[in-house]
Amino acid sequence: MLTLRLILALGLAAAGFLAGWRVHDWRDGAAQAKAQAHVVQVVQRQAAVAQDVAVHQQAAQDHVRVITRTLIRKVPAYVSIQADAGCVVPDGLRLLHDAAAAGVPPAAEPAGKSADAPSGLALSAVADTVITNYGICHETAERLKGWQDWYAGAKPVR
Repeated sequence: MLTLRLILALGLAAAGFLAGWRVHDWRDGAAQAKAQAHVVQVVQRQAAVAQDVAVHQQAAQDHVRVITRTLIRKVPAYVSIQADAGCVVPDGLRLLHDAAAAGVPPAAEPAGKSADAPSGLALSAVADTVITNYGICHETAERLKGWQDWYAGAKPVR
């Protein structure tokens, strides 16, 4: 009889252990499913933020491009042929502008050439280049704002 009780007790203990293990597996599975559902929600919200930011950022960049093209088309109205003919753009300005565009110190003046020597550039060409450069700068600023907006929108999504 003692053997039967011992076998029964061991059987019940094993059944209890297996039942507990099964409940543990169910809890782990439920926790994993909950975590996966949360990940899906986060990814969906981040995608929505990214889409919204992309639409606004693209519209802002398109606006900058339209303004830049409009300004370039207006150069002849603001910098006339007479202004081109009457203004000598010095080579020193060209050297400084090229260095600034490249982000390097200005190159040395060629031997025997003065910084005041004519560069051969028309004032209207200088205006066109400056407008284009500012347009690129504004596009870059809009891209940065887009990244900042994305970060601000994606940050609270957890």
